[in-house]
Amino acid sequence: WMYENGHGVVQDDGEAVKWYRIAAEQDERYAQNKLGWMYENGHGVVQDDGEAVKWYRIAAEQDERYAQNKLGWMYENGHGVVQDDGEAVKWYRKAAEQSNALAQYNLGRMYKNGRGVAQDNVEAMK
Repeated sequence: WMYENGHGVVQDDGEAVKWYRIAAEQDERYAQNKLGWMYENGHGVVQDDGEAVKWYRIAAEQDERYAQNKLGWMYENGHGVVQDDGEAVKWYRKAAEQSNALAQYNLGRMYKNGRGVAQDNVEAMK
């Protein structure tokens, strides 16, 4: 994080990726999520949605709520995976149940638009 953000060191995305990978390979879910983000956005690595999904999924399966929301977004938009609204809803719901506000919004939006779930304005409002 220090290298990614240039705190106390010269900002260096490549060095950030190196350290995130070391931690991610030791099952540190925050680092797995950040490594997914680096791949999704091409920071310090060649942009690769498939690799981003791989790391988001590993973190999401360990209940990392930000990775769950990002994995939902990847499914909703077909980035690195086959587009699947049902899978998007599944991951948004997992993150929403852990108080991830963006996932709660995304889940509500899916209900409002009837994507991956039956259209339901009451659920959307919730």
